[in-house]
Amino acid sequence: MGKLQPGIVRSERYRVLNDIEERVNDLQLAYCGSEQCAPGHRFGPNRRECFVLHVVRSGEGRLLLNGEEFRLGEGFAFVLRAHQEAWYEADHERPWNYFWVGFSGVDAETCVRKAGFPKERPFRPVGCAEKLGEYLDEMLDAHQLNFWNSLRRNANLMLFFSELIQDYTSTQSLRQSYSYSSSSYVRYVKDYIDRYYEKKLRIGAIAEYIGVNRSYLSNSFRRETGVSPQEYLMGIRIRRAQTLLRESGLMIAEIAQQVGYPDALAFSRIFRQRVGLSPSAYRRSGPRPRL
Repeated sequence: MGKLQPGIVRSERYRVLNDIEERVNDLQLAYCGSEQCAPGHRFGPNRRECFVLHVVRSGEGRLLLNGEEFRLGEGFAFVLRAHQEAWYEADHERPWNYFWVGFSGVDAETCVRKAGFPKERPFRPVGCAEKLGEYLDEMLDAHQLNFWNSLRRNANLMLFFSELIQDYTSTQSLRQSYSYSSSSYVRYVKDYIDRYYEKKLRIGAIAEYIGVNRSYLSNSFRRETGVSPQEYLMGIRIRRAQTLLRESGLMIAEIAQQVGYPDALAFSRIFRQRVGLSPSAYRRSGPRPRL
């Protein structure tokens, strides 16, 4: 085969990475977990010995950090640095379902910064929450306290941050390639949803129509509004349905149609999840409609 040259070597018979000269990364997993929070569940204020990164799968809540309060929902991730005082609380109506990793090491600050979590604003929407959840599950499955499972846990922590850094880098590249600001695209999409919420809307189709990547649009929308485009659409529909239930004598199936749900049963299920009452019970709980 002869002497290999530095870098990537390819031939018909082999592929080699040679003389990469990579430094060893110093990053260790301290703990990890996941939780469906109880309504109003609160953690803190306190200071942690290591870094902790949370990823919100669903629901919403608030984070108090550096004297400021932020509302974060589905698809957001936030970082609490070592020895930084903070507290966070799940929403009383739609509590967080999130997972977390605690970690330390010389490269901890570098990793969170390269993943898009600066000290001034240590939270952002992420487009890879599902993949991060898979790495978290791998860490939890490697629960036995032996050497090879320690390697597995830390290997998945490295993959976790590799995914986050790639997600942030690709988002930044997309942001630089578009002619308008992300705020302009978000305003357009909000206006479009406000006008056509009763129609069959697909976020991917809207993104294609205005000429942006769906992931870029979703991340920009979450960053600007705190919710995904789909959650925003659902909120508009449910609020309109509440108005019709209180102020009209329309049948529930008719209201479902008018707010974009051709299936009345699906509408009732979503309405109960968002409001806590069925459409019929909500109508009975308020003033009688004018007929």
